[in-house]
Amino acid sequence: MKLMICFASAITVLLGACTQLTPTPTATASPTETIIPPSPTSAIGTPLPFTTSTPAIVIENPLPDATATASPPLIPLTIEKVSILRPSDGSIVTSPLRVSGQAGPSYLDRIEFRLIGEDGGVIVSHFDYVLGLPGNLGPYNTEFEFTTSYLAESARLCVINFDPIDGKMNHLTSVDLTLLSVGNPRTHYTIQGPEKLKIKSLRENEIIDGGTFLVTGVGWPNTDQALHFEVTNSAEELIDSGVFKFNPHEISVASAFEIEVTVEVETFQRVRIAIYEESDSIPGMLHYASILVRVRP
Repeated sequence: MKLMICFASAITVLLGACTQLTPTPTATASPTETIIPPSPTSAIGTPLPFTTSTPAIVIENPLPDATATASPPLIPLTIEKVSILRPSDGSIVTSPLRVSGQAGPSYLDRIEFRLIGEDGGVIVSHFDYVLGLPGNLGPYNTEFEFTTSYLAESARLCVINFDPIDGKMNHLTSVDLTLLSVGNPRTHYTIQGPEKLKIKSLRENEIIDGGTFLVTGVGWPNTDQALHFEVTNSAEELIDSGVFKFNPHEISVASAFEIEVTVEVETFQRVRIAIYEESDSIPGMLHYASILVRVRP
């Protein structure tokens, strides 16, 4: 009896051991199944930054159809021959007035500073020198007193350059100012800009034949009114004159011009061809440019 109980216990232990050694079947992925990992997220649940392995997302915005637009013609402008750098347009000034800029070459290296009142009368005419090598372009710096009978008066400051050959005015530039008899000035500065008026078809001291010919040039007007041209001989007698406009004529837009002039002389002599723009407010010239040529009969 005891032997049978021991035998039964041995069989029970053996069956338990066999049960523990039996392997448990596991699920296997199908060879055609693709496992997609979840999107990486940061600790707060937002997507991590893009990496080189991140596929690009391209969003194409519809573009309008391109329309061909004609480019405006290129108008080459040279640096201004006579410039006023201080005070610039719109400055409010008191006496004494300090003026600086660039000019020359001028006759005997002298230039004139002319202050014009709002009625067109000359308030001050002052002369000084270009601070450069004789016969060359150079800076200037001057100061002069003025008086006005008004508390405030509109005025124009002109700087005049003289031709080294005959001593006549060959260039004028200007700025509009407000003169104060009392008060605090407000002076503005500027940089040297392009030439306002320039004759391109003729060279200084060039020899030409008398008759009728075209004079061309470039510039940019300050007003919408016509500009003037004058031709004078060596005795300062008027030979030809007229008016012209730029093409197109738009304020402060660089454009070209073309003038037909007639020059008839009896002897070989120098002739000055001048172009200038007049103001539509304070009487007088805003800008004046000229060229001296030699004309054969």
